[in-house]
Amino acid sequence: MSGDIITGLWRKFCRGDYSAFSELYRLLFPELLAYGCKIGGDYEMAEDVIQELFLKLYQNKVKLKDDEKLRVFLFRSVKNGIYTQLERSARQQQLPDVPEDFKQDFMIDEDYLGSQEEDIRQKVRSIIKGLTPRQREVVYLRFIHEMSYEEISGIMGINLQSAKNLLSRTVVSIRKSSLAEMESIFLLIAINMKNFSD
Repeated sequence: MSGDIITGLWRKFCRGDYSAFSELYRLLFPELLAYGCKIGGDYEMAEDVIQELFLKLYQNKVKLKDDEKLRVFLFRSVKNGIYTQLERSARQQQLPDVPEDFKQDFMIDEDYLGSQEEDIRQKVRSIIKGLTPRQREVVYLRFIHEMSYEEISGIMGINLQSAKNLLSRTVVSIRKSSLAEMESIFLLIAINMKNFSD
């Protein structure tokens, strides 16, 4: 989704156009919900965190220094909200600390795979298992949500160069996992992550 559209709607809302806020919520809710679920929250938890965040925005309890960073602010706030909820739940249940896993499930397009279906499926699973949670998250943000490195760095809480390096190391890691079939498998990963998030 275009950052210009998001920024434009935000600015309209700030000038008093409440229908722009509704449109902003409608556009961003699905991707924020998918992200919240993938970083460790369940559907209800992610939904609650997002609704609370938008309520604060609506009540003007949040002031942004840079309107163009609204999307980064929202993703980062959802991530922080989910982690806070998980920590609170862990303390109440006396469970271990918040998991650092970035959950990502994959569905494989049966028609695309043809005769090598099971072999490729196993290789994709193996490659995904070989990635760290942060590597899975950077791939998800870059290729599924088509975020810039600046947005990724803001959401993940790392500097710009670290975001670039992390994605670069992730691609190198995937290439090393299966040099001969790297391009088709990487394409499958990106396509299937996109299909799953829709």
